Amino acid sequence: MDLLPGARVRIVATPRAQEDVPTSISTGTRAVLISTSVDEVSGNTVANVAVPAPQAASLAALAATGRAALVLDADEAIR
Repeated sequence: MDLLPGARVRIVATPRAQEDVPTSISTGTRAVLISTSVDEVSGNTVANVAVPAPQAASLAALAATGRAALVLDADEAIR
């Protein structure tokens, strides 16, 4: 399934390597997908998202360390 611009997504923090899975589940930060591209070196998909300003810096830090997962909300996947 392709991720389309305008899709509602959430960004969820993931544990560091060797850390236990969290005992409480975070709902993540809501975001809107702006665009996607493929990194030609790694082959990873890069997602550009719009997030609330207060969370932008901490989400950027998570992404930079590979500790962020992008989740497509279910209602977006079934429309």
